[in-house]
Amino acid sequence: MGTPVVEAGSFACTHGGKRKLEGLSGKPGAAKVPLTVSGSPVVPVTAAGGLGQYENCGFSDNAGTLACSSTSITTTGATKLTVGGSSHVLLASDTVQSVNTRAGTITATVTAGQSTLTAK
Repeated sequence: MGTPVVEAGSFACTHGGKRKLEGLSGKPGAAKVPLTVSGSPVVPVTAAGGLGQYENCGFSDNAGTLACSSTSITTTGATKLTVGGSSHVLLASDTVQSVNTRAGTITATVTAGQSTLTAK
């Protein structure tokens, strides 16, 4: 069982940055998300990966500062809960990584944004 992530949730990189998930269901080409929890749409795995700035990321090296700028998701989400007919719902227990072109790919912390619904 896992906790589905909703748009009220977020990702956090190890450098203190945070990526908000609000508005992912409204991205061009994103599947319409009819399932909401406490008024916030669930996040499909396909919408959560890719470009997305981590605000207040504190990564710095000899070349200067550079914020994490994208997200990689290497798990499949809820296998029995889909949105738009095919995209699995992202779970808080899925493997999510922040990506920084100089620091590499680093495990991110997932905040689900809700605690009412669980899924398999």
